[in-house]
Amino acid sequence: MADDFYGLNQTVRWIGVVEDNRDPSQLGRCKVRILGWYSDDKNLAPADCLPWAQEQFSPGVKSFTAQKVGEW
Repeated sequence: MADDFYGLNQTVRWIGVVEDNRDPSQLGRCKVRILGWYSDDKNLAPADCLPWAQEQFSPGVKSFTAQKVGEW
């Protein structure tokens, strides 16, 4: 079994639109509608059903800027 596959240790990169940025745990997470994974129909996949996602930081970045609702 390969130990260097995409998604190892539950890390997966994707593109999506921020639906909610009010993280109750204040960990800098946001709820994101992932392109091609969640329906665009908010009746089928409402924002409150989306999982919390952690933003990936580039090497050397030392500060966090909250993503705004509607940003990709």
